[in-house]
Amino acid sequence: MICKESDNRGLAGVAALIVFIALVLVAAIAAAVILDVGGVLEQQAGETGMEASDQLSSQLNVLSTIGHIGENGEDVIVDEIDMTVAASPGADDLNLQDVTIEIVSPSGAATLTAVDEEDDDPVADEDDPQFAIDEITSESEFALVTSPEDRHQLTLGFEDGEGALDELEEGENVEITVVTGPGGQTFESFSVPTTLSDNDETISL
Repeated sequence: MICKESDNRGLAGVAALIVFIALVLVAAIAAAVILDVGGVLEQQAGETGMEASDQLSSQLNVLSTIGHIGENGEDVIVDEIDMTVAASPGADDLNLQDVTIEIVSPSGAATLTAVDEEDDDPVADEDDPQFAIDEITSESEFALVTSPEDRHQLTLGFEDGEGALDELEEGENVEITVVTGPGGQTFESFSVPTTLSDNDETISL
């Protein structure tokens, strides 16, 4: 009888030991999972912080957008757009010749690069479109933005039959994205007024 009770206690002790070991293993696995998830979250937070920093350090603000009015036969159209831009506060120095401009118009989509020289005109060529850069206020070299006080004008030209750079007509919608670097983008959208007058030289968009 004593031996039987001893065996029962022994079995109970083994069972308790097995349960204890199982609990330790579960706790260890849970801790490993928590540590792994924590590491992933920390890495993601670091990457998000770096992306946000890159965006802030390469950001341009579009201060105004002006459309130039022209004529195509009897139609009154917009044949040029001027965007006045400035660096965001805290942004790093920017070279506007490294900027690209993506445009989506009713006639298609295109990516424009910068012209080579300060006095170059914009190129409304479907195969190799380019925007012009003009200095408004700046103490730096051509196309360099070194202060939030610097002002430059980016000019896009439009011509009949040039795809996304086809002349803009009344009521048309246009989307423009200025890409300044890793993650640095400035989005602008506007609509051409439904009524254009050839008595006006420019319109605010």
